[in-house]
Amino acid sequence: MDSYRYLFIIVALSVGPAPTFAQSAIEAFRALDEAAQQEGVSDAEIAEFEQILNGSDEERARRAMDFMLASDDPRLVRRAKEFGLFSANALFRDAALRAIFDEGGPFQIEIDLTAKDDEETGMVDYINALRGGFSQDGETGYFTFALDAYDEADNCWPFNGYNNCAFMLANSAVSLAGWSNGKGQLTLNSEGALEGTLQYTSGIREPAPARIVLIE
Repeated sequence: MDSYRYLFIIVALSVGPAPTFAQSAIEAFRALDEAAQQEGVSDAEIAEFEQILNGSDEERARRAMDFMLASDDPRLVRRAKEFGLFSANALFRDAALRAIFDEGGPFQIEIDLTAKDDEETGMVDYINALRGGFSQDGETGYFTFALDAYDEADNCWPFNGYNNCAFMLANSAVSLAGWSNGKGQLTLNSEGALEGTLQYTSGIREPAPARIVLIE
């Protein structure tokens, strides 16, 4: 074999198709997905926690819920929040709300602009002042915000970057008393959302229906 032909074969082999043993994209994903599932809690463990949460021993259920909320496993944390939000026990509801607030958000308050005339509520001006937004049909106003860590002195969660209180919690009811030119009261409903009213306090204004969805 002459040297030129030999050189051509070497070059062709070096730039040829990838070896057949190379892992495909979907195989790589499956491997990562399987590893991720093995790292988290198993379905059997989830089921055992469920039995404890729904058992007759409330003290043990509370310990289990606290453990789940403090864990790094997303499935355990989410299930503990869901259990607390939908529980008939006020202590469990309170624990779930505190855990959600401690995470800092973001949260989005939705204001119903159709329930009352805007001349009564002034909500359009208030949402604009808060630099919020509106739904495409103009029927709902939105304001998104985040929280700082719980303030022991004021017993509330302040707005992120500000000193005024955003949430003050008492018996599954959330006071919005620290809002700039606004106040309101929201209560945890049967759907796991905070529901109540928000009032623009500049002038004599009527409160408007408001809600915050806590978990999808």
